[in-house]
Amino acid sequence: EQREFHRGQLVVHAALIFVHWSSFNFSFISRGAMILLDAGNVTLREEVRNFCAQAKSFLSGEAEKCRSRDQAVLDFDDVEARLRTEGTTGTVFVAIPNFAQFKQFGVEAVLKEKFGDRLGPGVNYMDTDYDLSITFDVANESNTDALVEDIALVRRHVFAAPFKHVFELAAAGKTLDKAAEVKVRSSESIFLTPTKEGGAVVVFQVSFSEPNDMIVADVFMKEFREARRDHSLGQAPSVAFQKTAPQELNGLNVAQGPQIGFISFGLFARHFESARIDKTITSLSTFRNFLHYHIKCAKAYMHIRMRKRVESFQQILNRAKPEAVGQVQKKTASGKSFLQK
Repeated sequence: EQREFHRGQLVVHAALIFVHWSSFNFSFISRGAMILLDAGNVTLREEVRNFCAQAKSFLSGEAEKCRSRDQAVLDFDDVEARLRTEGTTGTVFVAIPNFAQFKQFGVEAVLKEKFGDRLGPGVNYMDTDYDLSITFDVANESNTDALVEDIALVRRHVFAAPFKHVFELAAAGKTLDKAAEVKVRSSESIFLTPTKEGGAVVVFQVSFSEPNDMIVADVFMKEFREARRDHSLGQAPSVAFQKTAPQELNGLNVAQGPQIGFISFGLFARHFESARIDKTITSLSTFRNFLHYHIKCAKAYMHIRMRKRVESFQQILNRAKPEAVGQVQKKTASGKSFLQK
C-alpha cells in the first residue's frame, strides 16, 4: 500500500509538471522591462579602474607603492583578457577566437580609432596566444574613465567591425554577392548583408543545447514581433525566427539541424545613421547572449512555479489521513487504552 501511495504521488507530480509546462503563460516578458546585459566586461572594468585609482594614489604620494597585478578575465563568446601591470603602466592582452576573420572588415582601423598608439600586437603569454594588446601609462592619461570604459568594451569594438563594414556598404547603395559570415562559436555564426533598398539584414545562427530551449526562444521571439504593433515601437527592426536557413543565406554552406535556429533582423537606413549606429551595433553584438540569458530566466521562473505548486500539493497529500477500518484504539480521560468496535 505504501508503494502504491508513493507511486500515485509521482504520477500526480509528473502530471502537475506537464500541466504547468503546457499552460505556462509568457506574458511576464511583456509586462516588465527586459533586462539588458552590459556590453562591457564588468570584471575587467573593475580591475582596470582599481589599478588606475591605485596608480593615481601612488603618483600623488598618497600610497607608498603601486601593487603589480596579473589577472585573467573571461568574457562571452570565449573571449579572454588578461591585465598585467608594473608600476603605473598596465597592459591588457585580449584573445578572440577567429580574430583573423575580423581583419577583412577593418577591425584594426576600428581599434586604432579607439585606442590610438596604445594598441599593440598580440603575444604569447602564459601559454595563451593573445591577438592584441593595449598598453597605457596612468601618468600620461588625461581621461582614465574613458579609457577604462573602452577597455571593458574591447570585445564589442572588435565585433563592431563587420557591422560597420556592411552598414557602410548599405549606405553607399552597394550589395554583396553573398552574405558576409562572422564565426563567433564553433557551431554559430552571424551573417550580414546589405539590401538593394539601402537597408541591411542580420541573421544569427543560434545553436540550442536543449530542444526545449528552442521552444522557449520561439515564444520569446514572437513577443518581439508583437511588440512592433505598439505605435511607439513601430520603427523597430523586423524580426523573424525560423528553423531553416533564410533566403539571405543562399549560396552559403550553412549548418542546419533540429536544434539550430535562425533569427533575422531587417534593418532600415534609419537604424544605422550616425546618431544611432553605435547603439544598434551594441544591441546586435550582445543579442545572442541576451537571448540565452532570458531563456534561462524563463526556465528558472517555470521551475520555481512548478516546485512551489508541487510542494503545496505535497502538503495536501500529507494532511490527508485515511479513515480507520475495524477496531480503533482510544484512550480515556485517565489515560487507559481500550478498543472501540
